[in-house]
Amino acid sequence: MAKCVSKEETGFNCCAASTTASFSIQLPDTTPPVRSNGQPSGTLAAGTTQATLSLTTNESATCKYSKVAGTSYASMPSIFSTTGGTSHSTTVTGLTNGSSYSYYIKCIDAGGNANSDDFTISFGIAWPQFIISDISPPYLFKDKTSNTLSVTGSNFSPSLNFNFKFMTGGTTNSTLTFQPQSASSFNISITSAQLSGLALGFYDLKIERAVDAYSQTYSQKILITMLGDISGSTPGVRDGKVDIYDLSRLMSKWNSTNASDLAEADINAGPGGISSGKIDLYDANRMMVNWLP
Repeated sequence: MAKCVSKEETGFNCCAASTTASFSIQLPDTTPPVRSNGQPSGTLAAGTTQATLSLTTNESATCKYSKVAGTSYASMPSIFSTTGGTSHSTTVTGLTNGSSYSYYIKCIDAGGNANSDDFTISFGIAWPQFIISDISPPYLFKDKTSNTLSVTGSNFSPSLNFNFKFMTGGTTNSTLTFQPQSASSFNISITSAQLSGLALGFYDLKIERAVDAYSQTYSQKILITMLGDISGSTPGVRDGKVDIYDLSRLMSKWNSTNASDLAEADINAGPGGISSGKIDLYDANRMMVNWLP
């Protein structure tokens, strides 16, 4: 403000000015960086083998990461390849289908303030969609001690369980669980006990991967039937019952030792479980046991 001084005091007419000084004190930065916008998240597509980790901070910082939660900043083994500003990113490799990953991140600012808590980026890699190419044979016998079923396709993931669901009208009637022998095949044995709860007839077969419930339903129906069902009104095509069509088919192959005929109609091994190697009375007798009125 200005202060006026009289002529009597100074000998001059004047006004002397006074001034006020101002200043501020900069307090030291003691707050670590605030982290946000971590990526990626959720489930990445099957076949992804590398991903870019990224995040932002509210101030310039240097960020590191560890695969072990609770690791101090100083002990973290990996520094982001792009860091020092407010946007940080780095690439991680070696990712595999069906796996989950978590990376724990801490950052430090220019004032030496490091995060004490973890900022976590978590994500997973999906399992690939599998494909069913063929199921053989397309029928199973309830009264056969053991049925062999072969399933071929791709991306079956041998280390995982798959649920075989026998369905009618969208309702699951029975579920059996198996593991594939390879990424392209199942070769499984299904016992009569496992089929005991199923009525005779045709079923949709849905194969479901247990770990993520991804499923495919085979394009053809699977028949649950009895030994002796070797034909229907269409010769050689099973229809789920044992009747005159089956007997006629059996008679047409009587005494045959042909391998394809035996595979189709040699339904009873004979005395002591030893096959006679031909279509004969033992097969006819077994057919009569399952004859439907």
